[in-house]
Amino acid sequence: MSCCRSGPPDFKAKESRNLRARRIAGLFQKEGYIFNGVIKQAENLFFYYILEKPISLNEKLLLGEAVSEYGWRVSQQGRKLYFIPKAISKGAAIEYICGREGKEAAAGAGDAVLDWDFLQHCRHRFVPAHGELVAEPSINDFTLTINKGVLAGEEIVRKFISLVPQEV
Repeated sequence: MSCCRSGPPDFKAKESRNLRARRIAGLFQKEGYIFNGVIKQAENLFFYYILEKPISLNEKLLLGEAVSEYGWRVSQQGRKLYFIPKAISKGAAIEYICGREGKEAAAGAGDAVLDWDFLQHCRHRFVPAHGELVAEPSINDFTLTINKGVLAGEEIVRKFISLVPQEV
C-alpha cells in the first residue's frame, strides 16, 4: 500500500496544521490579543474560541487582517470566534465538483462569511436574516430572508423548491 510508505497518510498534514495553529496562537500572544473564553480545536483542522461575549466587528476585521497573511480566515458566529485555514474552503470544493461534472451550481444558502466563497459560485444565493453575512458591508449580492432562525431555513427551502421546474 503506497499511502503508508512514510507513516499514516494524514500524519504530515495533521502536524502541519497543528504547527500553523500554534503559530497563530503565538501571534495572538505576541500582539497582545486576549480572548476571554475557552479555546477548542476541531479535528486538527481549525480552532475556535467560545467567548464570554462577542468581539466587535472592528476587532474582527483587525483580527482577519492579522491572520490573513498566515493563510487563515476569521468568522464570528455569536460567541464563537473561528480561525480556519484558507485551504479549508467550501468555494474550492464546489468549484472542483462543478468543474468535474461540467455543471453550474444553481443555488446555495449560507449564513457565515466563510460561506461566501461557496455562494459566489451559485446563481441564486440565499442568506438568513440572522446570518453573519448580513453585517458585512462589502457583501450584498444575495437574497436575504424575511425570517430568522428555523423560519429562515423553511423560507430558504421554499425558495429552493420554487427554482425547480414543476411537472404538469
